[in-house]
Amino acid sequence: MPPDYEALRANAPALAPHQRRLAWALAAAILVPGVGVGVWAATELGSKGWCVTVVIAGPIGGADLQHCGAGARKWCTAEAAAASGDNIAAQVRAACRRSGVLPH
Repeated sequence: MPPDYEALRANAPALAPHQRRLAWALAAAILVPGVGVGVWAATELGSKGWCVTVVIAGPIGGADLQHCGAGARKWCTAEAAAASGDNIAAQVRAACRRSGVLPH
């Protein structure tokens, strides 16, 4: 049979005022930094806007080419205007199309 929670609650001692203040202080100490980090992340990531990333193969390993916001728009426009036939330019144009900078 499950415990009778109403009876347990009725018999439990109430928190003293200093215990309530401590509980609120602990809740605030956990909540305030969490909200602060959330706001920072939202504004920091939002300030960059969208990004265009291309992973290319290098002699030792891969490399990431990444531009965000207005820089991505310039990069995509320059690659589209150059219309060179190399593999990297083709990857950049494809990534720009996927991100919506260049029309499909």
